[in-house]
Amino acid sequence: MHLMIRAVRHAPSLLLLESSGRSRDMHAMILMTHGYDIDCTASAAQAWELWKVKRPDLVLVTLDILDRRIFGAVEKILRSHKSQLVRVLRPRLCSLSLDGNIVRCAMPSDDVLVAAEATYREISAAG
Repeated sequence: MHLMIRAVRHAPSLLLLESSGRSRDMHAMILMTHGYDIDCTASAAQAWELWKVKRPDLVLVTLDILDRRIFGAVEKILRSHKSQLVRVLRPRLCSLSLDGNIVRCAMPSDDVLVAAEATYREISAAG
């Protein structure tokens, strides 16, 4: 009888702070299907509590968040643990026109999976 042993990769943990429930659910689903351990919230108080309990590898924050108190929670997290990795996801920005001329082209939103994988590579390289 042969026993096959396969190394199990540590599932990187993420705390996703996003106000839009549909978008948050979609981002969480994408990240989970790629092997990430996800916790999500739009609540500043819950963000702080989840962070204290879970100590995730990465905190992802969307800039389109409706409750500005969430940024206070992120500041509190960073004061408590200066080396905590935090990434901000930029929302989709529409083009800007002035007198009928496009001043700035539209910018797509940041890709949540690209941000998470780039950060995980940084974590792996450091450890």
